[in-house]
This record gives sequence, structure tokens and C-alpha cells, in this order.
Amino acid sequence: MQALRPTLLISFAAVALIAIFLSLGFWQLQRAEERKAADAWAEERAQLSPVYLTHFPADSLEELSGRHVRVRGHYLDRQFLLDNQIHKKQVGYHVLTPFELANYEQVVLINRGWVRANSDRRQLPDVSISDTGEIQIEGLLYRSEVNPFTDSDFLMEGYGWPQVVQDLDYERLAERLSELSLIAATVRLSEDQPHGFVREWPAPPMSAEKHTGYAVQWFAMAFAVLVLLLIYFLRGMRTN
Repeated sequence: MQALRPTLLISFAAVALIAIFLSLGFWQLQRAEERKAADAWAEERAQLSPVYLTHFPADSLEELSGRHVRVRGHYLDRQFLLDNQIHKKQVGYHVLTPFELANYEQVVLINRGWVRANSDRRQLPDVSISDTGEIQIEGLLYRSEVNPFTDSDFLMEGYGWPQVVQDLDYERLAERLSELSLIAATVRLSEDQPHGFVREWPAPPMSAEKHTGYAVQWFAMAFAVLVLLLIYFLRGMRTN
């Protein structure tokens, strides 16, 4: 009968699990609030009037992130294809085309949108651009962080054009545009602009709703452990 009583080790383990699950639940709630704030910030900035830029100041990229910008210059017929981009359950690429500013020795990558990948991945889609005359374009300035789990030795495939890339590592991309000064940001081409493809940009990988859902799961697990512990205590008391 004595063996049926909860031991100190079992009680400690259960309390530790409950504490961990609760902590994870509150952490997910905090992430949900942060995601809501970030989404509200992005929506507010996207509603602001476009900023006309003659160049991109390096110390102002963070301040300009999320804003619509207008730039004048011309496309270079060199295409990067950002791999593993999903649209309506189809795998494809985002087409990144260097855009050289008119009156400044600076280049920014223009994300012209999504194109479907061929079933034979060795056959790359034709995304060349024939119109390389001077134009003004508009889009949303976007900065992304390099995935730390991506091996930099395999970020790019081949040396001809177009080139398939696995991540937006601006330093590595700049190496392929060695004679040009590439800024560490991308402009997502607006829907009404020419020379674009499908422009339905991916949402953040974790929405506020998903964070809240995970929080509920962690709290449910904490409650389940508590119930099991109480049942264990009650069974031990009944056998005495």
C-alpha cells in the first residue's frame, strides 16, 4: 500500500512539468502580442505615402523598411531565382532582378513576384527582361534575415543567368554582382507596376492566432499533468 503513495520524485517531476508548460504558454501569448504589434506596425507603414529615393542611405534602411518607395533607374537583365517559394500549393521561385539607380552608383534587388518551377528543375523559367530603359518603379522595401541553418556553400547554384539562390544572403549576392554596389534590402514590386509576375507575398510563418493556439495547447498540457497528479494522490489516499 505504501508503494502506491506519490513519491517526492514524482511530485517534483509533475510540478516541474506544469511550470515548464505554463512558462511556454505565457511565452507564446507574449509572442502573439508581439506579432499583433508587428502586423499593426507593418500595416500602418504600408498605408503611408511612397517615399521617392534617389539612393538608399545605409543608415536609413531600417527606418525605411516596410515603406512604399519610388526609385528611378533601369533593370539589369540578370535574374536571381529565390527557390522553394510556394503559391497555391505549387512550388516555384521569386524573381529577383537588379535595378540600377539612375543618378547613383547603387543597385537594389526588385522582387518581381512568383513564377512556377518546371517539373524538370534543370529547366529554369524564362524570366528575362527585354526593357532595360530608364523607368520609375514603386514597391515595398523589405529586409529579411539570412536563415542561420542554411549552409552558405549551397546558397547558389551555377554561375550563368538566371542563378538559383536558396536564401537572401546579400553579401553572397553582391559577390555575383561584383562591379555593382548592392544594398542589403529588397523592393517587392507593387501590383500595378510592369514587368512583374504573381505578387501575392507570403505571410509571416507564425501568425498571432497560431501563437495563441500553441499557448492554449501548452496550458492544456499543464492542466492534464495537474489532473493526473491529483488522480494519483486520490488513488493513494483511497488505498490507505
